[in-house]
Amino acid sequence: MDLIKKLLRIVVLGLLLVSCVSDKPVEFLKLPKNERLKILKNLDARINIFNGEKNMVYVGTWGSRLLKGEDGFGDYKIYDVASRFCEEKFDMDIASEIGIKTMSKQETEKYKLWNKVYIKYQCSKSIKKEIVNIKKSNNTLNQSFICSFRNDPSEKSIIEIRGNTATETTAVGISINYSIVNLSNKGAFNLEGSSKDGRVWFIGAQSFLILDVNPLPYDCK
Repeated sequence: MDLIKKLLRIVVLGLLLVSCVSDKPVEFLKLPKNERLKILKNLDARINIFNGEKNMVYVGTWGSRLLKGEDGFGDYKIYDVASRFCEEKFDMDIASEIGIKTMSKQETEKYKLWNKVYIKYQCSKSIKKEIVNIKKSNNTLNQSFICSFRNDPSEKSIIEIRGNTATETTAVGISINYSIVNLSNKGAFNLEGSSKDGRVWFIGAQSFLILDVNPLPYDCK
């Protein structure tokens, strides 16, 4: 019952607001009820509206142009929708607000939008998500990397990958073995099973040494 009441409140609120926040209130009210409900629930969220955009989410404020959307829904609800769309549409777990976009009447017509003002979010993937997404693999590659700590490039580790195992020689000459080496379909390595507890490497376009869940940035070449 609580869920039904919440959905009904969304519908009622949407009907009250649509006349002042949409350029097409009559067309909106002609939509099937379940479609209107979905639009209201998702705050008319859209992805990559304009050419050249990548991993971008727009969430409708359900507010007016005059007040730049501030008379619409609160930040928390808008962010919640943005986070959900980043996960569902792009398999990414970070939604970063990058600005407000007030759509012109021409833009709402061209892109068939129901809102006038949207909050823009850039989706990205955390290092934790990158590691989780690496599929277990039988790596057969032999590669070597010199990894420099980004905050102090003089601190370097030499990493030698030999198939499913790897060896790291730290800046102070300590040898650490890794019993698990996984390779992603994008060519990123994940080194686990360290002979020294709490030590994991992620080597890719961005590289990190993870010490007890704390990621330290490295440049590996």
